[in-house]
Amino acid sequence: MRCVLSCLVLSVLALPVAAQEGLDTLVPLMELYGPGGSSPAYDVAGIRCAGLFGAQDNFGRENGTPRPARREMAHFEDNLEAAFQTRLNAGVEIVRAQTSVEADLFRVMDQYVAVFEANRRAGRDWDHRSLIRGDTAYCEILNR
Repeated sequence: MRCVLSCLVLSVLALPVAAQEGLDTLVPLMELYGPGGSSPAYDVAGIRCAGLFGAQDNFGRENGTPRPARREMAHFEDNLEAAFQTRLNAGVEIVRAQTSVEADLFRVMDQYVAVFEANRRAGRDWDHRSLIRGDTAYCEILNR
């Protein structure tokens, strides 16, 4: 029983500090990893890119807005796998790595959908904010 709690604490502590900033709020990816920034942490960048395109796909289906291109959606699983592998390589236990990637993905998708909905309520295109356009461009570069 003692190891369960201590192992969980160690697993959480093994995640990069930047991961929390990049996943808890939608800090623009270029701000996190752009020129002069740190190297991409794939447990953040992968989840953010998968979350962005997954949220666009879901939102587009429900609201008739443009959905991601097939090439963008083709990277969805690759981005999540890179995030999962990054966490494993950082020493996170396999089950914790999987569940944390999934939880972070759904949280990020919800954040992007909230931005899309706010844009729509304001009478703007779903991708009005520079955050969406910038993150989309970043993910396209990341997935080349």
